[in-house]
Amino acid sequence: MEWKRAAPPFRSHGGIRYRLLWMGLLFLGVALLINTVAGSLYTRRQIKRAAAQLQTEVASKVANQIADIMSRKTERLMDLAVALSLYDPGADGQRLLTLLMLKNDRAFTEIAVLDRFGREVINISERRVYLDNELSNRSIEEYFRQGIKGESYLSPVYTTDKAEPYVKMAVPIMEGPGRISGVVVAEVNLTFLWQIIGDVKFSEAGNTYLVDGQGNLIAHADPSLVLRRTNLHDHFKVREFLARPAQKDANPAEEGMGLMGRLVLSTYAPVRGLGWAVVLTEPVDVALADLSVMERYAVLLLFVGVMVGSLLIIWVSNKITAPIRELHRGVEVIRQGKLDHRVDIATGDEIEQLAKEFNEMASELKNSYSMLEQRVEQRAGDLAALYDVTTAVNQSLDLAPVLQQVIQKVTAVFRFDASGVFLFDPQTKELFLRAASGSSPDFWRSPSRYRFGHGVAGRVAETGEAIAFEDITRDARYQEFSRTHEAERAGIRFFAVFPITTKLETVGIVVCLCHEARRLTEDESRLLASMCDQIGVAVEKANLFEQTSKRATEIATLYDVTKTVNQSLDLDSTLQEVIKKFNEIFVFNSTRIFLSDPQTGEQRVHASYSTDPAGCQTARVFHRGEGIIGRVAETGEPIIFEDVRTDATYRQLSSSKNTQRAGKAFLAVFPIMAKFKTIGTILCNGAEPRHLALSEIQLIASMAGQIGVAVENARLYSEMKQKSIELEKANQDMEAASRAKRDFLAAMSHELRTPLNVIIGNADLCKDGFFGGLTGKQRDAMEKVLRYSRILLKLINDVLTLTKIEAKKMSLDLTTFEVDEVIEQVQNFVEQLNHGGGVKISWKVPAKLPPLSTDALKLEEILQNLIGNAYKFTPSGTIEIRVRDLPSEHRIEFVVADTGIGIKPDNLDKIFDEFHQLEEAHTGQYSGVGLGLSIIKKYLELMLGDIRVESEPGVGTTFTFTLPYSFSEAVVAHAEMPLDFELPS
Repeated sequence: MEWKRAAPPFRSHGGIRYRLLWMGLLFLGVALLINTVAGSLYTRRQIKRAAAQLQTEVASKVANQIADIMSRKTERLMDLAVALSLYDPGADGQRLLTLLMLKNDRAFTEIAVLDRFGREVINISERRVYLDNELSNRSIEEYFRQGIKGESYLSPVYTTDKAEPYVKMAVPIMEGPGRISGVVVAEVNLTFLWQIIGDVKFSEAGNTYLVDGQGNLIAHADPSLVLRRTNLHDHFKVREFLARPAQKDANPAEEGMGLMGRLVLSTYAPVRGLGWAVVLTEPVDVALADLSVMERYAVLLLFVGVMVGSLLIIWVSNKITAPIRELHRGVEVIRQGKLDHRVDIATGDEIEQLAKEFNEMASELKNSYSMLEQRVEQRAGDLAALYDVTTAVNQSLDLAPVLQQVIQKVTAVFRFDASGVFLFDPQTKELFLRAASGSSPDFWRSPSRYRFGHGVAGRVAETGEAIAFEDITRDARYQEFSRTHEAERAGIRFFAVFPITTKLETVGIVVCLCHEARRLTEDESRLLASMCDQIGVAVEKANLFEQTSKRATEIATLYDVTKTVNQSLDLDSTLQEVIKKFNEIFVFNSTRIFLSDPQTGEQRVHASYSTDPAGCQTARVFHRGEGIIGRVAETGEPIIFEDVRTDATYRQLSSSKNTQRAGKAFLAVFPIMAKFKTIGTILCNGAEPRHLALSEIQLIASMAGQIGVAVENARLYSEMKQKSIELEKANQDMEAASRAKRDFLAAMSHELRTPLNVIIGNADLCKDGFFGGLTGKQRDAMEKVLRYSRILLKLINDVLTLTKIEAKKMSLDLTTFEVDEVIEQVQNFVEQLNHGGGVKISWKVPAKLPPLSTDALKLEEILQNLIGNAYKFTPSGTIEIRVRDLPSEHRIEFVVADTGIGIKPDNLDKIFDEFHQLEEAHTGQYSGVGLGLSIIKKYLELMLGDIRVESEPGVGTTFTFTLPYSFSEAVVAHAEMPLDFELPS
């Protein structure tokens, strides 16, 4: 036979020589390149490591130097404070010491001396002269608050109108241990740091920066950058410092973009105790300048090495490829069809061995070439048969005709006497005959099924490994595996079983039989295994199609149920419609829906369906835990009996045996859940035993969930409707009461206050003798008229005050004052109140209480009302007023305690209610309308205070309230709390 492809022309210069040349050059070049790159990287790393060490040392040294300088500034200020403590605040000695400090240390540009109340007594500045009337109160400043506590203070960096950086320092003036007489505050010009930063030299082109805690530039060799208020928060090292201001640089000499747009190596060091940082940068190209020179020499050496290596590789490749080219010429001759040609190579190495094997291959090729056409023809037939099987599998999703067509093809191709396809049933654990073909179809009448794991067929199905017996009469394995020996009795000698697998799971087997002994070749076994795989594909496609169709039906039904549930809030009609759709899918003989009574927990029928209407008449009420329905309602778990006639659990759980007496076999009860609670059950009956698949159970559970949604929606709708009616009525009643209250207060304002002021005015005129002289009794009568008129006016004002508070029109007048000032005003009030001396008044107010920043008039009014209230209910005895500081809570506590009539325990929760009075107040002995304590409580709520009361009838009453040091700070601390008033500006 002639070759159909022409031989390519012989090439005198073989390609292997060039490949050796290029591969050698490639390996040599790569090795030299790797060496060069590795050396460059190592040198770069060493240079960066040295730069990191140098920059770290320089940055730390400069940072420590700056910290020491600032520390010395603070020490000098503290020395000044010690000297100032020898003079009275504002004395000439203090002024002289302050001037000397400014003169001796030019960094200090302004020094102020504050007394213990925060008032400036001395303020000397280089920039301006302060007159006495220009000195101000600095008690609210942070530096005073820190200094008066005995602590040093250093402010954040700020700039003046000239853009120079400054900080404020403050230290306490100590008269002795624990005694602070004031605070000295100094403004420090930081421009002296420019010289320190400018003198730092660590490389040819390196730069040094000093930044504060916000990234603002404080000092630089170029002062213009500082004067432009440059902020370096975008600098990569400054960002790292701002993220971790108290930690050292974790990556010194790190590469990044510098301030001038050049790639730099940068390191920072935090300045101890100041929150600043010293940042060093050096251009990368400057730091690595020596590396560039070394890299150029390395490239030159790389080029020389490649040239020398090329010459050596060319000589070696010619030496090696000469016999290979000879072998190549032999291949070209064989390719031309001259199979008698042999090559003669004597090199004494592997190429000579390869030449011998080539000659042997040529001999074998000559022998096997004659058989090639026959094998190609056989292989083409096998592929055609496999193609026919694949085509049959892909033509239809109807499994039965596909299996029959495939098994007929198998029987015809392999010339078996009989072949059959058995598929596995997971429920029965058996293999059933699905298709058969052969000359003896009667053979399959007896072995129409095999048990999984039993016999030869069951063993293959279990292990997934094929078994073939060339002659079962001589194969001991058949005698061992087979239990019935049915094939042997039928005269079968060849017996083979191949598994049908899909996704590594065995779904069936193919059984092949012959009356004569035979042996399957390796190619035949592979072809038969491939055909079995195609059968597996057909089975999987059919199962998938069936599951998809079933799932689509289930989803459509569940959608219909969900749609029905959401379309109506009429529970009975919804449940009846749902139970109808329920039976269209599952085809039970009867189905009932039981719902739990929310009060009694009883399960009652709310919907039912039955093919026998008389079958639903036996439904009764079930209690929780009673019978099967009650047990499901209690546990929330479904119970399924496939056949109640043989199930012992059914006989144990069911007390009535209604299902069995009605002649039904299947019983299932599923819970209806809503909000994780069982609110009902679904009972399903069937006349015949039945097994529910997992997908069916899941679908029933989903439909039960939708029923639960319907029940819950109906109940929520009913409850919402009832609550809406009740809420509407309550709103109407509340609006009527509010309207009556507003009308009443308006009437009091216009009808009582105006004539009462006229009465008071005329009574004052009469008492003063404006209308003529008065006798002693007339003057006493006028005193009583005035006294009770003023009491009545206070009651009216209390009502109007309460109205303003409720209308949220009450505001606070915030001032900073000493507690002693308010106590002094209250003492004057108490002296007038107790002018007869009938009650003993005791005051316990310590000296040097912290000042308060709140509404002083309201505090005075609160104390007057509480003391007046105590005086009113203490005919004789003692009233004690105590004040104390609560520094841990930043609050001051006020206590008003009396030994009066006391308050009953059941009235303690009501005394702060509007218009609430004690029972004794209605006797006429104690006047009032019950608004004083209510106004006090509302005042304290406005001022972010709190109040509590302790009382015992016949012993006395104690009112205790607290106020924060500063109303503004308390507002910040309670920023998340909603306020019922607008904060004062």
